[in-house]
Amino acid sequence: LEVIRLVEIKYIPPQAAIEPMVKDLATQGIKVEIYGAADKLLKAYYVGGTTADERGTFMIMDGSDMPYVTSIPIMEGGLRVRYAVKGDQWRDKTVFGYDPETITYVSVEYPKQKSKSFVLERAAGGYSVKPYFDVTPPSTTPYRQGSAENYLTGFQRVIAEAFENQNPLRDTITQRVPFCVIELRTSDGNARKFTFHPVTERNSPTNAPIPVIESYLVDIEPDGDFVLLQHNLVKQILRPYEHFF
Repeated sequence: LEVIRLVEIKYIPPQAAIEPMVKDLATQGIKVEIYGAADKLLKAYYVGGTTADERGTFMIMDGSDMPYVTSIPIMEGGLRVRYAVKGDQWRDKTVFGYDPETITYVSVEYPKQKSKSFVLERAAGGYSVKPYFDVTPPSTTPYRQGSAENYLTGFQRVIAEAFENQNPLRDTITQRVPFCVIELRTSDGNARKFTFHPVTERNSPTNAPIPVIESYLVDIEPDGDFVLLQHNLVKQILRPYEHFF
């Protein structure tokens, strides 16, 4: 989006250069369509190759017969590579981007560690934290003031390393018992579910699994995305029940 916003005409090519530029755009051009509200088409143009010095990029408006050499003043080099991205490469990789004040409910379930699971809810004047499972006895230790507020800051900004929507093992991975399942609700009625599957690294000589978890593959509902997240970015939200006491 930054390229689309900043690109400008560098110069109008000489007459002798127009025909080869148009041929380049016709055979190799990447079509760019920009839409506004209600899916209204605002602009469409084609992005072609670069000039001999690689400081300008050929572009032409859809329906026009006059190409231009374009550039971005603060950037060196051609712009085509900035447009030659596909699928999820265009997308914002933000997984958690919440204002903690808007979060009203968080449940954290550890299927293999049930006593560590909990539910955090906004209550009058503060928060309540209780076991996720009825069989888990409530803590007899007093609630640690400020622990819920501090915990919720972990949802402010977490960026995925990559989208894994085309991962051929996705179906196999999501059928396994997960490490953790987080459900989150906000004051505007938005609800999402995040299912964490640890990525198991293996020791090269022995092929034995390495016990330290460094990353997760996370299934997100209802978004339908499957993303790779680094443990260091989410360790603050993967707390146990006793963390709050």
